[in-house]
Amino acid sequence: MMKPAAVTGSLILAGGSYRDASRVARKLRENGYSCVCSPDYRTFEQHTRWLKPDLLLLDIGIYEEFFGDAKRREQVQAIPAIHLVSTAADRTRAFAAGAVDYIIKPVLTEELLLRVRAQIELLQTQKQLAQRNMQFATTLENIGQGVCFFDSDQRLILSNRRYAEVYGLPPELVRPGMTLSEITQLRYSVGACPVVPHDEYLAWCDSINSKSSPQDWTMELKSGKVIRVHHERTANGGWVSTHEDITEHRNAERQIAHLALHDPLTDLPNRAALKQKLETLLEQHRTQGSQFAVLCLDLDRFKEVNDLFGHNVGDMVLCLAAKRLCAAAVGAFVARLGGDEFMVLAEADASSAAQLADLTITVLSEDAEIEGTRIRMGTSIGVAIFPADGDNAAELISNADAALYRAKADGRGTARFFEPQMDKWLRERRALQRDLQAAISEQQLSIVYQPQANIGGGYHWL
Repeated sequence: MMKPAAVTGSLILAGGSYRDASRVARKLRENGYSCVCSPDYRTFEQHTRWLKPDLLLLDIGIYEEFFGDAKRREQVQAIPAIHLVSTAADRTRAFAAGAVDYIIKPVLTEELLLRVRAQIELLQTQKQLAQRNMQFATTLENIGQGVCFFDSDQRLILSNRRYAEVYGLPPELVRPGMTLSEITQLRYSVGACPVVPHDEYLAWCDSINSKSSPQDWTMELKSGKVIRVHHERTANGGWVSTHEDITEHRNAERQIAHLALHDPLTDLPNRAALKQKLETLLEQHRTQGSQFAVLCLDLDRFKEVNDLFGHNVGDMVLCLAAKRLCAAAVGAFVARLGGDEFMVLAEADASSAAQLADLTITVLSEDAEIEGTRIRMGTSIGVAIFPADGDNAAELISNADAALYRAKADGRGTARFFEPQMDKWLRERRALQRDLQAAISEQQLSIVYQPQANIGGGYHWL
């Protein structure tokens, strides 16, 4: 409960005898009030303009004299007035003139002070309430969420502009007294509604309103907006709810999730997405006892493109290769692992995988026209088949990579399926490569001049 402020206020006492008016004014001042006497209308008008009183004490006898003119009445009608009347019969006349209270003369001091105090306290409370209401209204209109209050008959008590704006409605269309059904019908007319029919949505709202605990949900609308709602029952059977447009937030979340699993250059799934998809396929095909293929490929001589034309052109080549690869591998999962390395997961047996590999080589071997320059393209492919070439992700990827390595060693622009001896061959090649790199770094290699001579029609070492 609000505690009223200290009871002080300013009053104008108009009319009556000077003696009586002076006595009443003195008593009011003794009790902390500011009070002046206005014996005539001219003085009263000046006092009203200067002092801006909280309360008027008007002798009923001078009412017609002072306020017989409508313009004069209009000037003071907003100021509460207690009328001093001669008899109880004058009460009706006083209230008809707009009095908030009356006192029968002769004025008793104790009664006067009680009635004045009551009116001043009421006025102060009204001012406090008006201030609180203004603060509440300001807060309500400036929060980022839509807010609405409904009564137990599902009629709108109060809402802010944001509530209408969240659903794409002109604020002036949503008015207190409207039913939930009428408001949702407006939402359906602009597509700011769920995909279910209107009557089904209202039935769902009734089920939500029947729950005593607070409810939270997120709803995607036909318009594409995503709205988050918090709903709470009120003690009288109505409810209050907040409605927040989180479309941008949800889109940002989706974009972040997309970026986490996609290559930013080609927008193909990345290595992390590939691992997730591969684990899903392994689980599915183990259960079904069926095959699928892993195709590992990179672009032939791609380093030359970067060296000759720059990385900007190289990026364009990668994007073109990704587009062509997706067109060739329709229905398959295509990922970019990094650099010029791509991988395709196709639910196919060896025969179908061979056809896909041949098609991929064909489409990726077509020259590219980029910024007026014809660029030669090509690819080599290694293929591993589940479960013959591996029953886990690491093994399948490793064996497809070994087959790719062999395809490149065999002259590029070709596809090779994994064979068990490839693993040994690849390990030996990589071991030789490591040994040569170590020998070079440790200066273990030396160059020896060996002359040759043609003796008897052939070359011989000397």
